[in-house]
Amino acid sequence: MKGPTEFMGLGWGRRIAWAFFVVQMTACSSWRVEQVSPAQLVTEKSPHEVRISRVGQAPLVVAKPTIVGDSLIGVAQGATHGVPLADITTIATRQGNPLKSVLFGVVLAGTALAITVAVAAANCDCGAV
Repeated sequence: MKGPTEFMGLGWGRRIAWAFFVVQMTACSSWRVEQVSPAQLVTEKSPHEVRISRVGQAPLVVAKPTIVGDSLIGVAQGATHGVPLADITTIATRQGNPLKSVLFGVVLAGTALAITVAVAAANCDCGAV
């Protein structure tokens, strides 16, 4: 019978830890509408991604935004897009919430511990006669 350390293995442990880390870092964030112009935001803060709203169209998340002339250029939906600055009604950036992130991390760690204990108990020959 395999023990709990053999079951998890170093490879699985690292994979699970990275999965928890990635989920924790991205799960507790939200979009915050910025009160500055799109050009000012992109040139001064250089965000990794922004969400833009335009009249009559669905919001568009743009990665690696830059300002070229009078347009916001970036990668959206797997292709390079250019949007005239005049068409952008709002621009938002992703903001994290540290308290929610810490609480979420504690819940994830507790869940992982509970699963590990349950697996160890199921595979243990402790007290068997």
